[in-house]
Amino acid sequence: MEKIFLIDPSGVDLKPIRSYLSDVVQCLEFGSVMEAMRSRETPDVILLAADADPANLKRDLSFLKGNSFFGKIPRVVFLPPGISAAGLTAAGMEKESALRLPVEKSEVISRLAGIQKRAHRRMYELLIGVQPEGDGRKYFGKSLDFSETGIAFECNEQIAEHRRVVISFVSPKTRRRFILEADIVRRRSDHPGALYAYGATFRNMTDQDKRDLMDFITGSVRAKTEGKKDA
Repeated sequence: MEKIFLIDPSGVDLKPIRSYLSDVVQCLEFGSVMEAMRSRETPDVILLAADADPANLKRDLSFLKGNSFFGKIPRVVFLPPGISAAGLTAAGMEKESALRLPVEKSEVISRLAGIQKRAHRRMYELLIGVQPEGDGRKYFGKSLDFSETGIAFECNEQIAEHRRVVISFVSPKTRRRFILEADIVRRRSDHPGALYAYGATFRNMTDQDKRDLMDFITGSVRAKTEGKKDA
């Protein structure tokens, strides 16, 4: 785990939580969910300070859950002391991972450790090939983040959301060449002339692809598998 978004639309002081984590992970702070979603960064986990008003909390959760990219990122919601059980139900918190403020360092670390066991991601900048389905042209871009299910990358070319593409890249460690189908689920550009930032979900992966991708993400090497692939 390398990067966490601290989102505080409520005005609650998250400095204690940041101090718990600053020695082991990069923490980026935002004043609203929308501000965080406009960022060009890709977090491993989102920490959201809940607004005491259930309507505002419900809105913030809807923004996150309704986004095809940020909706897949694990999150923990920090609840203010005064919010009631009825308010949590009204905000749609039934299936959310939550901690009630004030919170001890051990609680935060334990919750994040549990998330890290479930979510395998890797921040990695690599040259990648991107070829839209049915298009003879192949574009080149730079990867930003890999997960078991997808990739975040930058590219100069404009590719439509929901377009099927083929992503290709080579593992620098093992020289294994990956050629994976993916669907573009998010496209963003901060201003005219800027690089496009994309999020894509892998499709139709074989069991071998999944094993090799997991090895790439975790830094493992399976000598027999790699040798067979490169033969």
